[in-house]
Amino acid sequence: MDNVSTFPQPENDPALARVEKGELKVTHPEEGPFPVVAPCRGIELMVNGNICRAPTTVKKDDQVQLKTITEIRPGKLEVKISRNEMQAVLNLKPKKEIKYEIEETPASTYLKLKAKESYFKLPPATFEEILNKLAAHGIKTGINRQACLQAAKCAEEKEFIIAQGIPCEPGKNAQLEILFKQYEKVKVAFEEETKVDFRQRFIYNCVEDGVILAKKTPPVEGKPGVSVLGKPINPPAPRDIKLLAGKNVKLDEAGNIIYALENGLPKARISNNKAFIEVVKVLFQNGDVNIASGNINFKGDIVISGNVFDAMTVKTTGNIEIAKNVTYANVFAAGSITVRGNVISSSLISGGGGNFILKIIPKLRIFYNLVSQLEEYVLQVQRNPAFQENINTSNPTILIRVILQDTKFKIIPNIL
Repeated sequence: MDNVSTFPQPENDPALARVEKGELKVTHPEEGPFPVVAPCRGIELMVNGNICRAPTTVKKDDQVQLKTITEIRPGKLEVKISRNEMQAVLNLKPKKEIKYEIEETPASTYLKLKAKESYFKLPPATFEEILNKLAAHGIKTGINRQACLQAAKCAEEKEFIIAQGIPCEPGKNAQLEILFKQYEKVKVAFEEETKVDFRQRFIYNCVEDGVILAKKTPPVEGKPGVSVLGKPINPPAPRDIKLLAGKNVKLDEAGNIIYALENGLPKARISNNKAFIEVVKVLFQNGDVNIASGNINFKGDIVISGNVFDAMTVKTTGNIEIAKNVTYANVFAAGSITVRGNVISSSLISGGGGNFILKIIPKLRIFYNLVSQLEEYVLQVQRNPAFQENINTSNPTILIRVILQDTKFKIIPNIL
């Protein structure tokens, strides 16, 4: 307002000022005293063109303006980057717009102006200001523009993930595949109803020349990532395994496959990212071959420090050396057989022919059993009265054998 309004001067209170409907009204004697008006926050008191920031004497003829102001309290815009630099977070605290409204006050010689406050929350920054803030922190990679747009419209205290780095892709460690069982021998498990041969106690682990013993799948390098600051993030180096070739094995040129060069017992030792593979060509039997040790069937050489006792069998595709005696036993070797002691009522077969016999004996046993069954069937048919009445051949036995062999015993010609 430009001029001070007056109101009737009350008795015994010659100098008064009050606010009514947003206007300052004063009354006082012509010669004084004069009322005093004190400004407050949110209301600008201007007297005769001068802004008054302290209590000021006001007269009826003064030009007085009461002007409300709008105050903006800044918000908060804080960027936090994670320790691994893979994420950036924007913390928002909205700015406040405070508007003031002049309140009415009763008449007083010392009038302290009063204002009513109204609060409004506003977004603390524009979209461009947010992008500039990110650039000031060096954030270059993985900026989420949609999250930045949402933050620019947000008038609440809130947290936004506004940038994500590109994580590295881990590589793959080398994989080792051992293609043989890692034991020398395993005990034979017998079923309750199965006929048990207590001499066949163990199955020996052995391989033949040329078989693959171990394979390595080489490691695969990972792919680097990028932090929100544009720095490369390298993946950890994948773990490799080095294949080492021992005795009687061969490593291919790529270093990924190991082959056996001899028959024998395969072995592997793995430690400190290294795999040592070998084939032990000689099986050492410390002591006698008896019911306790069981028969021995091995691909390779066999060295026995004791005796080979009654009804025991020793077979190999290599050589056999026996330090003591062989009594009532069977010894088969594709190579040579050396006995340091005596051989008593035993069967020893060695050399290439021996190897053939080793292969043919199981088939001969099957053949013998089938022929025995065939002869039993022939006798049963011949004893049948109906057959004897209707037969018209001079040699019925041959006919019966041919018929049975073509029907029930078709397998016989294919065995040998």
